[in-house]
Amino acid sequence: MSEEAARALLERLARQDERAMRDLHQRYGRRIYLFALARLRDEHAAETVMSDTLFEVWKHPDRFRGESRFSTWLLGIARYKVLNAWRGSEPEHDDVADYAEVLPD
Repeated sequence: MSEEAARALLERLARQDERAMRDLHQRYGRRIYLFALARLRDEHAAETVMSDTLFEVWKHPDRFRGESRFSTWLLGIARYKVLNAWRGSEPEHDDVADYAEVLPD
């Protein structure tokens, strides 16, 4: 998508145009999902990041200042959402008791 088309899309989003949201999802949803999936390795969490990212743009399209490419800005939002997902999740640990027989005393 050209930067002019991205700005036009953002203007439509600012007017709460639901078709613009569908266009945003259609054009960038998969890219955001794959970006999040590569980092989180969890399909559900990646879907949540994708949805949250698109919703954030829906709520605040005016935050794009044009200092970067639209896609860079969008993935920056997704990165922030990924970091929040990491912070909110419990670290995965194996139970030490499962290894009691093989661990040295």
